[in-house]
Amino acid sequence: MILRVPYYYKDFVCLADRCKDSCCIGWEIDIDPDTYQYYEAVEGPFGDRLRSHMKAGKETSFVLNKGRCPFLNEKNLCDICTELGESSLCEICTEYPRFTLEYGNVREKCLGLSCEEAGRLVFLDTEKTTFEETSIPFDYEEDEDELQMVGELTKARDHAITIIQNRELPISDRIALVLRFASDVQVDLNEKGLSSIDAIIKDYSGVKVKEQAEGIHNLTLENDRQLLFKERFKRFLGLEILDDEWKESAARVTALFDTVTEEQYLQYREGFLSYYKEQGRDYEYEHLLVYFIFRYGMKAVYDQDFLAKIKFAVASFLVIRDMDVERFHSNGGNFTVEDRIDVARIYSKEVEHSEDNLETLADDFMFEEIFDIKRMLQEII
Repeated sequence: MILRVPYYYKDFVCLADRCKDSCCIGWEIDIDPDTYQYYEAVEGPFGDRLRSHMKAGKETSFVLNKGRCPFLNEKNLCDICTELGESSLCEICTEYPRFTLEYGNVREKCLGLSCEEAGRLVFLDTEKTTFEETSIPFDYEEDEDELQMVGELTKARDHAITIIQNRELPISDRIALVLRFASDVQVDLNEKGLSSIDAIIKDYSGVKVKEQAEGIHNLTLENDRQLLFKERFKRFLGLEILDDEWKESAARVTALFDTVTEEQYLQYREGFLSYYKEQGRDYEYEHLLVYFIFRYGMKAVYDQDFLAKIKFAVASFLVIRDMDVERFHSNGGNFTVEDRIDVARIYSKEVEHSEDNLETLADDFMFEEIFDIKRMLQEII
């Protein structure tokens, strides 16, 4: 089996008590069956303490104390880790912020942006994100049809990343191009099972990709961009709210943009984007898009909907950009790297940590007019 990870994956080290937004606060902490059995057998006063804080049900979890894990002490360190050792932690505590996707003969792992330290690893390097591969032992029964589909979709996902990392083009052009590329891939996937993927990739490579970019700028803008913002942001406001930070941030974005004119909306947006570009920080949006495309792109193996995965990446960029503009405005015309990490963390924590929210958005990308390719393009260019 192939293990594929971003180059920075191995560098992650938990900040523990130095973390500003501890994953032991505000989140339900599920206990996997193996760890539950182990905790049931722990003897002595600490074993009694473990069992007194476990809540059995469809999924066993710790009962939070005022929003905190009952084993997070006053120094923001874990008593389980201190008493029993790090190997005694439940699976979710051991793995987070690491996430795993398996398909075919491949296992991919990444770090989630809901963790501030993961955000630093994603955003602080100015160079292009690269990926490392190693072979790991794994019993896998080969299925030729599955492996062929995996191979073709991998080509599509990897080329989407290549488009986003093409620094000869403005970041807005790259994002628009990756949407159109994904649309062409989806048509081929639906009609021919990706038999034409090499030809599609060729159409979005070399000189042709510049021609494609020129074509994007010839599109006629048919809609008020502020209206498009309202319709899109409304979909995200309707998600299950997981955290007060998201609720407060979304309220500030709405308050800033909801009553202004189209001209004022564009002035706010362009003022921030000019500032961002002058600072030479477009690579941060590049890293953001690469993160979403890598983490979600190959889930198309299971539902054959590659376009929805790219729409999710682009829609995430659009919402995060809205949040960035509001933060920039609130900061009096300043936006630090810490702001970049923080805004991405708030979005990720709200959207990526709820299967219900992800499923709602997946349906929206398929059926809601606001996520039609032409409308999304108008929000980018």
